[in-house]
Amino acid sequence: MKSRILEYAIKQDRGITVEDAMSVLEPDYGKERMFNRKLVEEYFDAFVGVTFMKASDLAMDGDDLKITYEMTDYGRSRGKYLTR
Repeated sequence: MKSRILEYAIKQDRGITVEDAMSVLEPDYGKERMFNRKLVEEYFDAFVGVTFMKASDLAMDGDDLKITYEMTDYGRSRGKYLTR
């Protein structure tokens, strides 16, 4: 699932949110116990930690903080190591 998130993010020309990724992954992973918002957020945080992604926008959505992420040039360059 982590690789799928990265692959999806690389293909986007715009920023993405955790909700965007979850809606795209839902058909393939929706029935798995591991598929939950907390884990997907952890994957995004991990990608930010290794500078594959950066937070590009912050907004409040009710009581929740909504973060938009963009791929960095470094992250896009690492996409070549994903298996197709």
